[in-house]
Amino acid sequence: MTKRGWIFVATVALLLVGVSAGIAQESSKEEAPPEVKIVESADNQMGAEIWGTWVLKEDLTKHTAGELPKDMAKSKFIFEKSEDSQKAILENLPGVLAAARAANPGDSAAMIAACKTIHLAGKLTVDQGEEKVELHFFMITVSGNQLFCAMGKRGDDWRVETGHVSFVRDPEGNNDLFFLGGEDTKEVYTAWERAK
Repeated sequence: MTKRGWIFVATVALLLVGVSAGIAQESSKEEAPPEVKIVESADNQMGAEIWGTWVLKEDLTKHTAGELPKDMAKSKFIFEKSEDSQKAILENLPGVLAAARAANPGDSAAMIAACKTIHLAGKLTVDQGEEKVELHFFMITVSGNQLFCAMGKRGDDWRVETGHVSFVRDPEGNNDLFFLGGEDTKEVYTAWERAK
């Protein structure tokens, strides 16, 4: 995984590669903000199973990534249902997408289209022991791939970081696996398991 990929997974420095909603309000006055909608389904397996605390599965991460990311052994991802997070996403993501559209219309088109159907949204806490970062997260599908998006503020600006994701459910217990990659499909994945 590239250095940037590790930064995304660790999430220590408030992420986020996106552009600000403030820029969007000035840059796209003539166009309506992109549509953003959360569409939940009882058939969404990840939507039913992702909630709770996840820790790095070191042996599998070494296998998939070739190495263990530094300073991540004690990291935890805590996923929670949150109406406040859903509200923040619906209110602020259109501005972020509008800014991306104004800055680079071609590259932002797939993301804008995907956000018309957000499959899952909630609150993410990244717990690294001495430091905790609270973010909003949502899942979309781009080019047939599931994309995990973390959204937070840096100063007055809303920003979004993305990473490819995969999920393997254990139908008979709690041995589910959650795999998180980088923004690029060529980046390797880290593996996560439920905290025991």
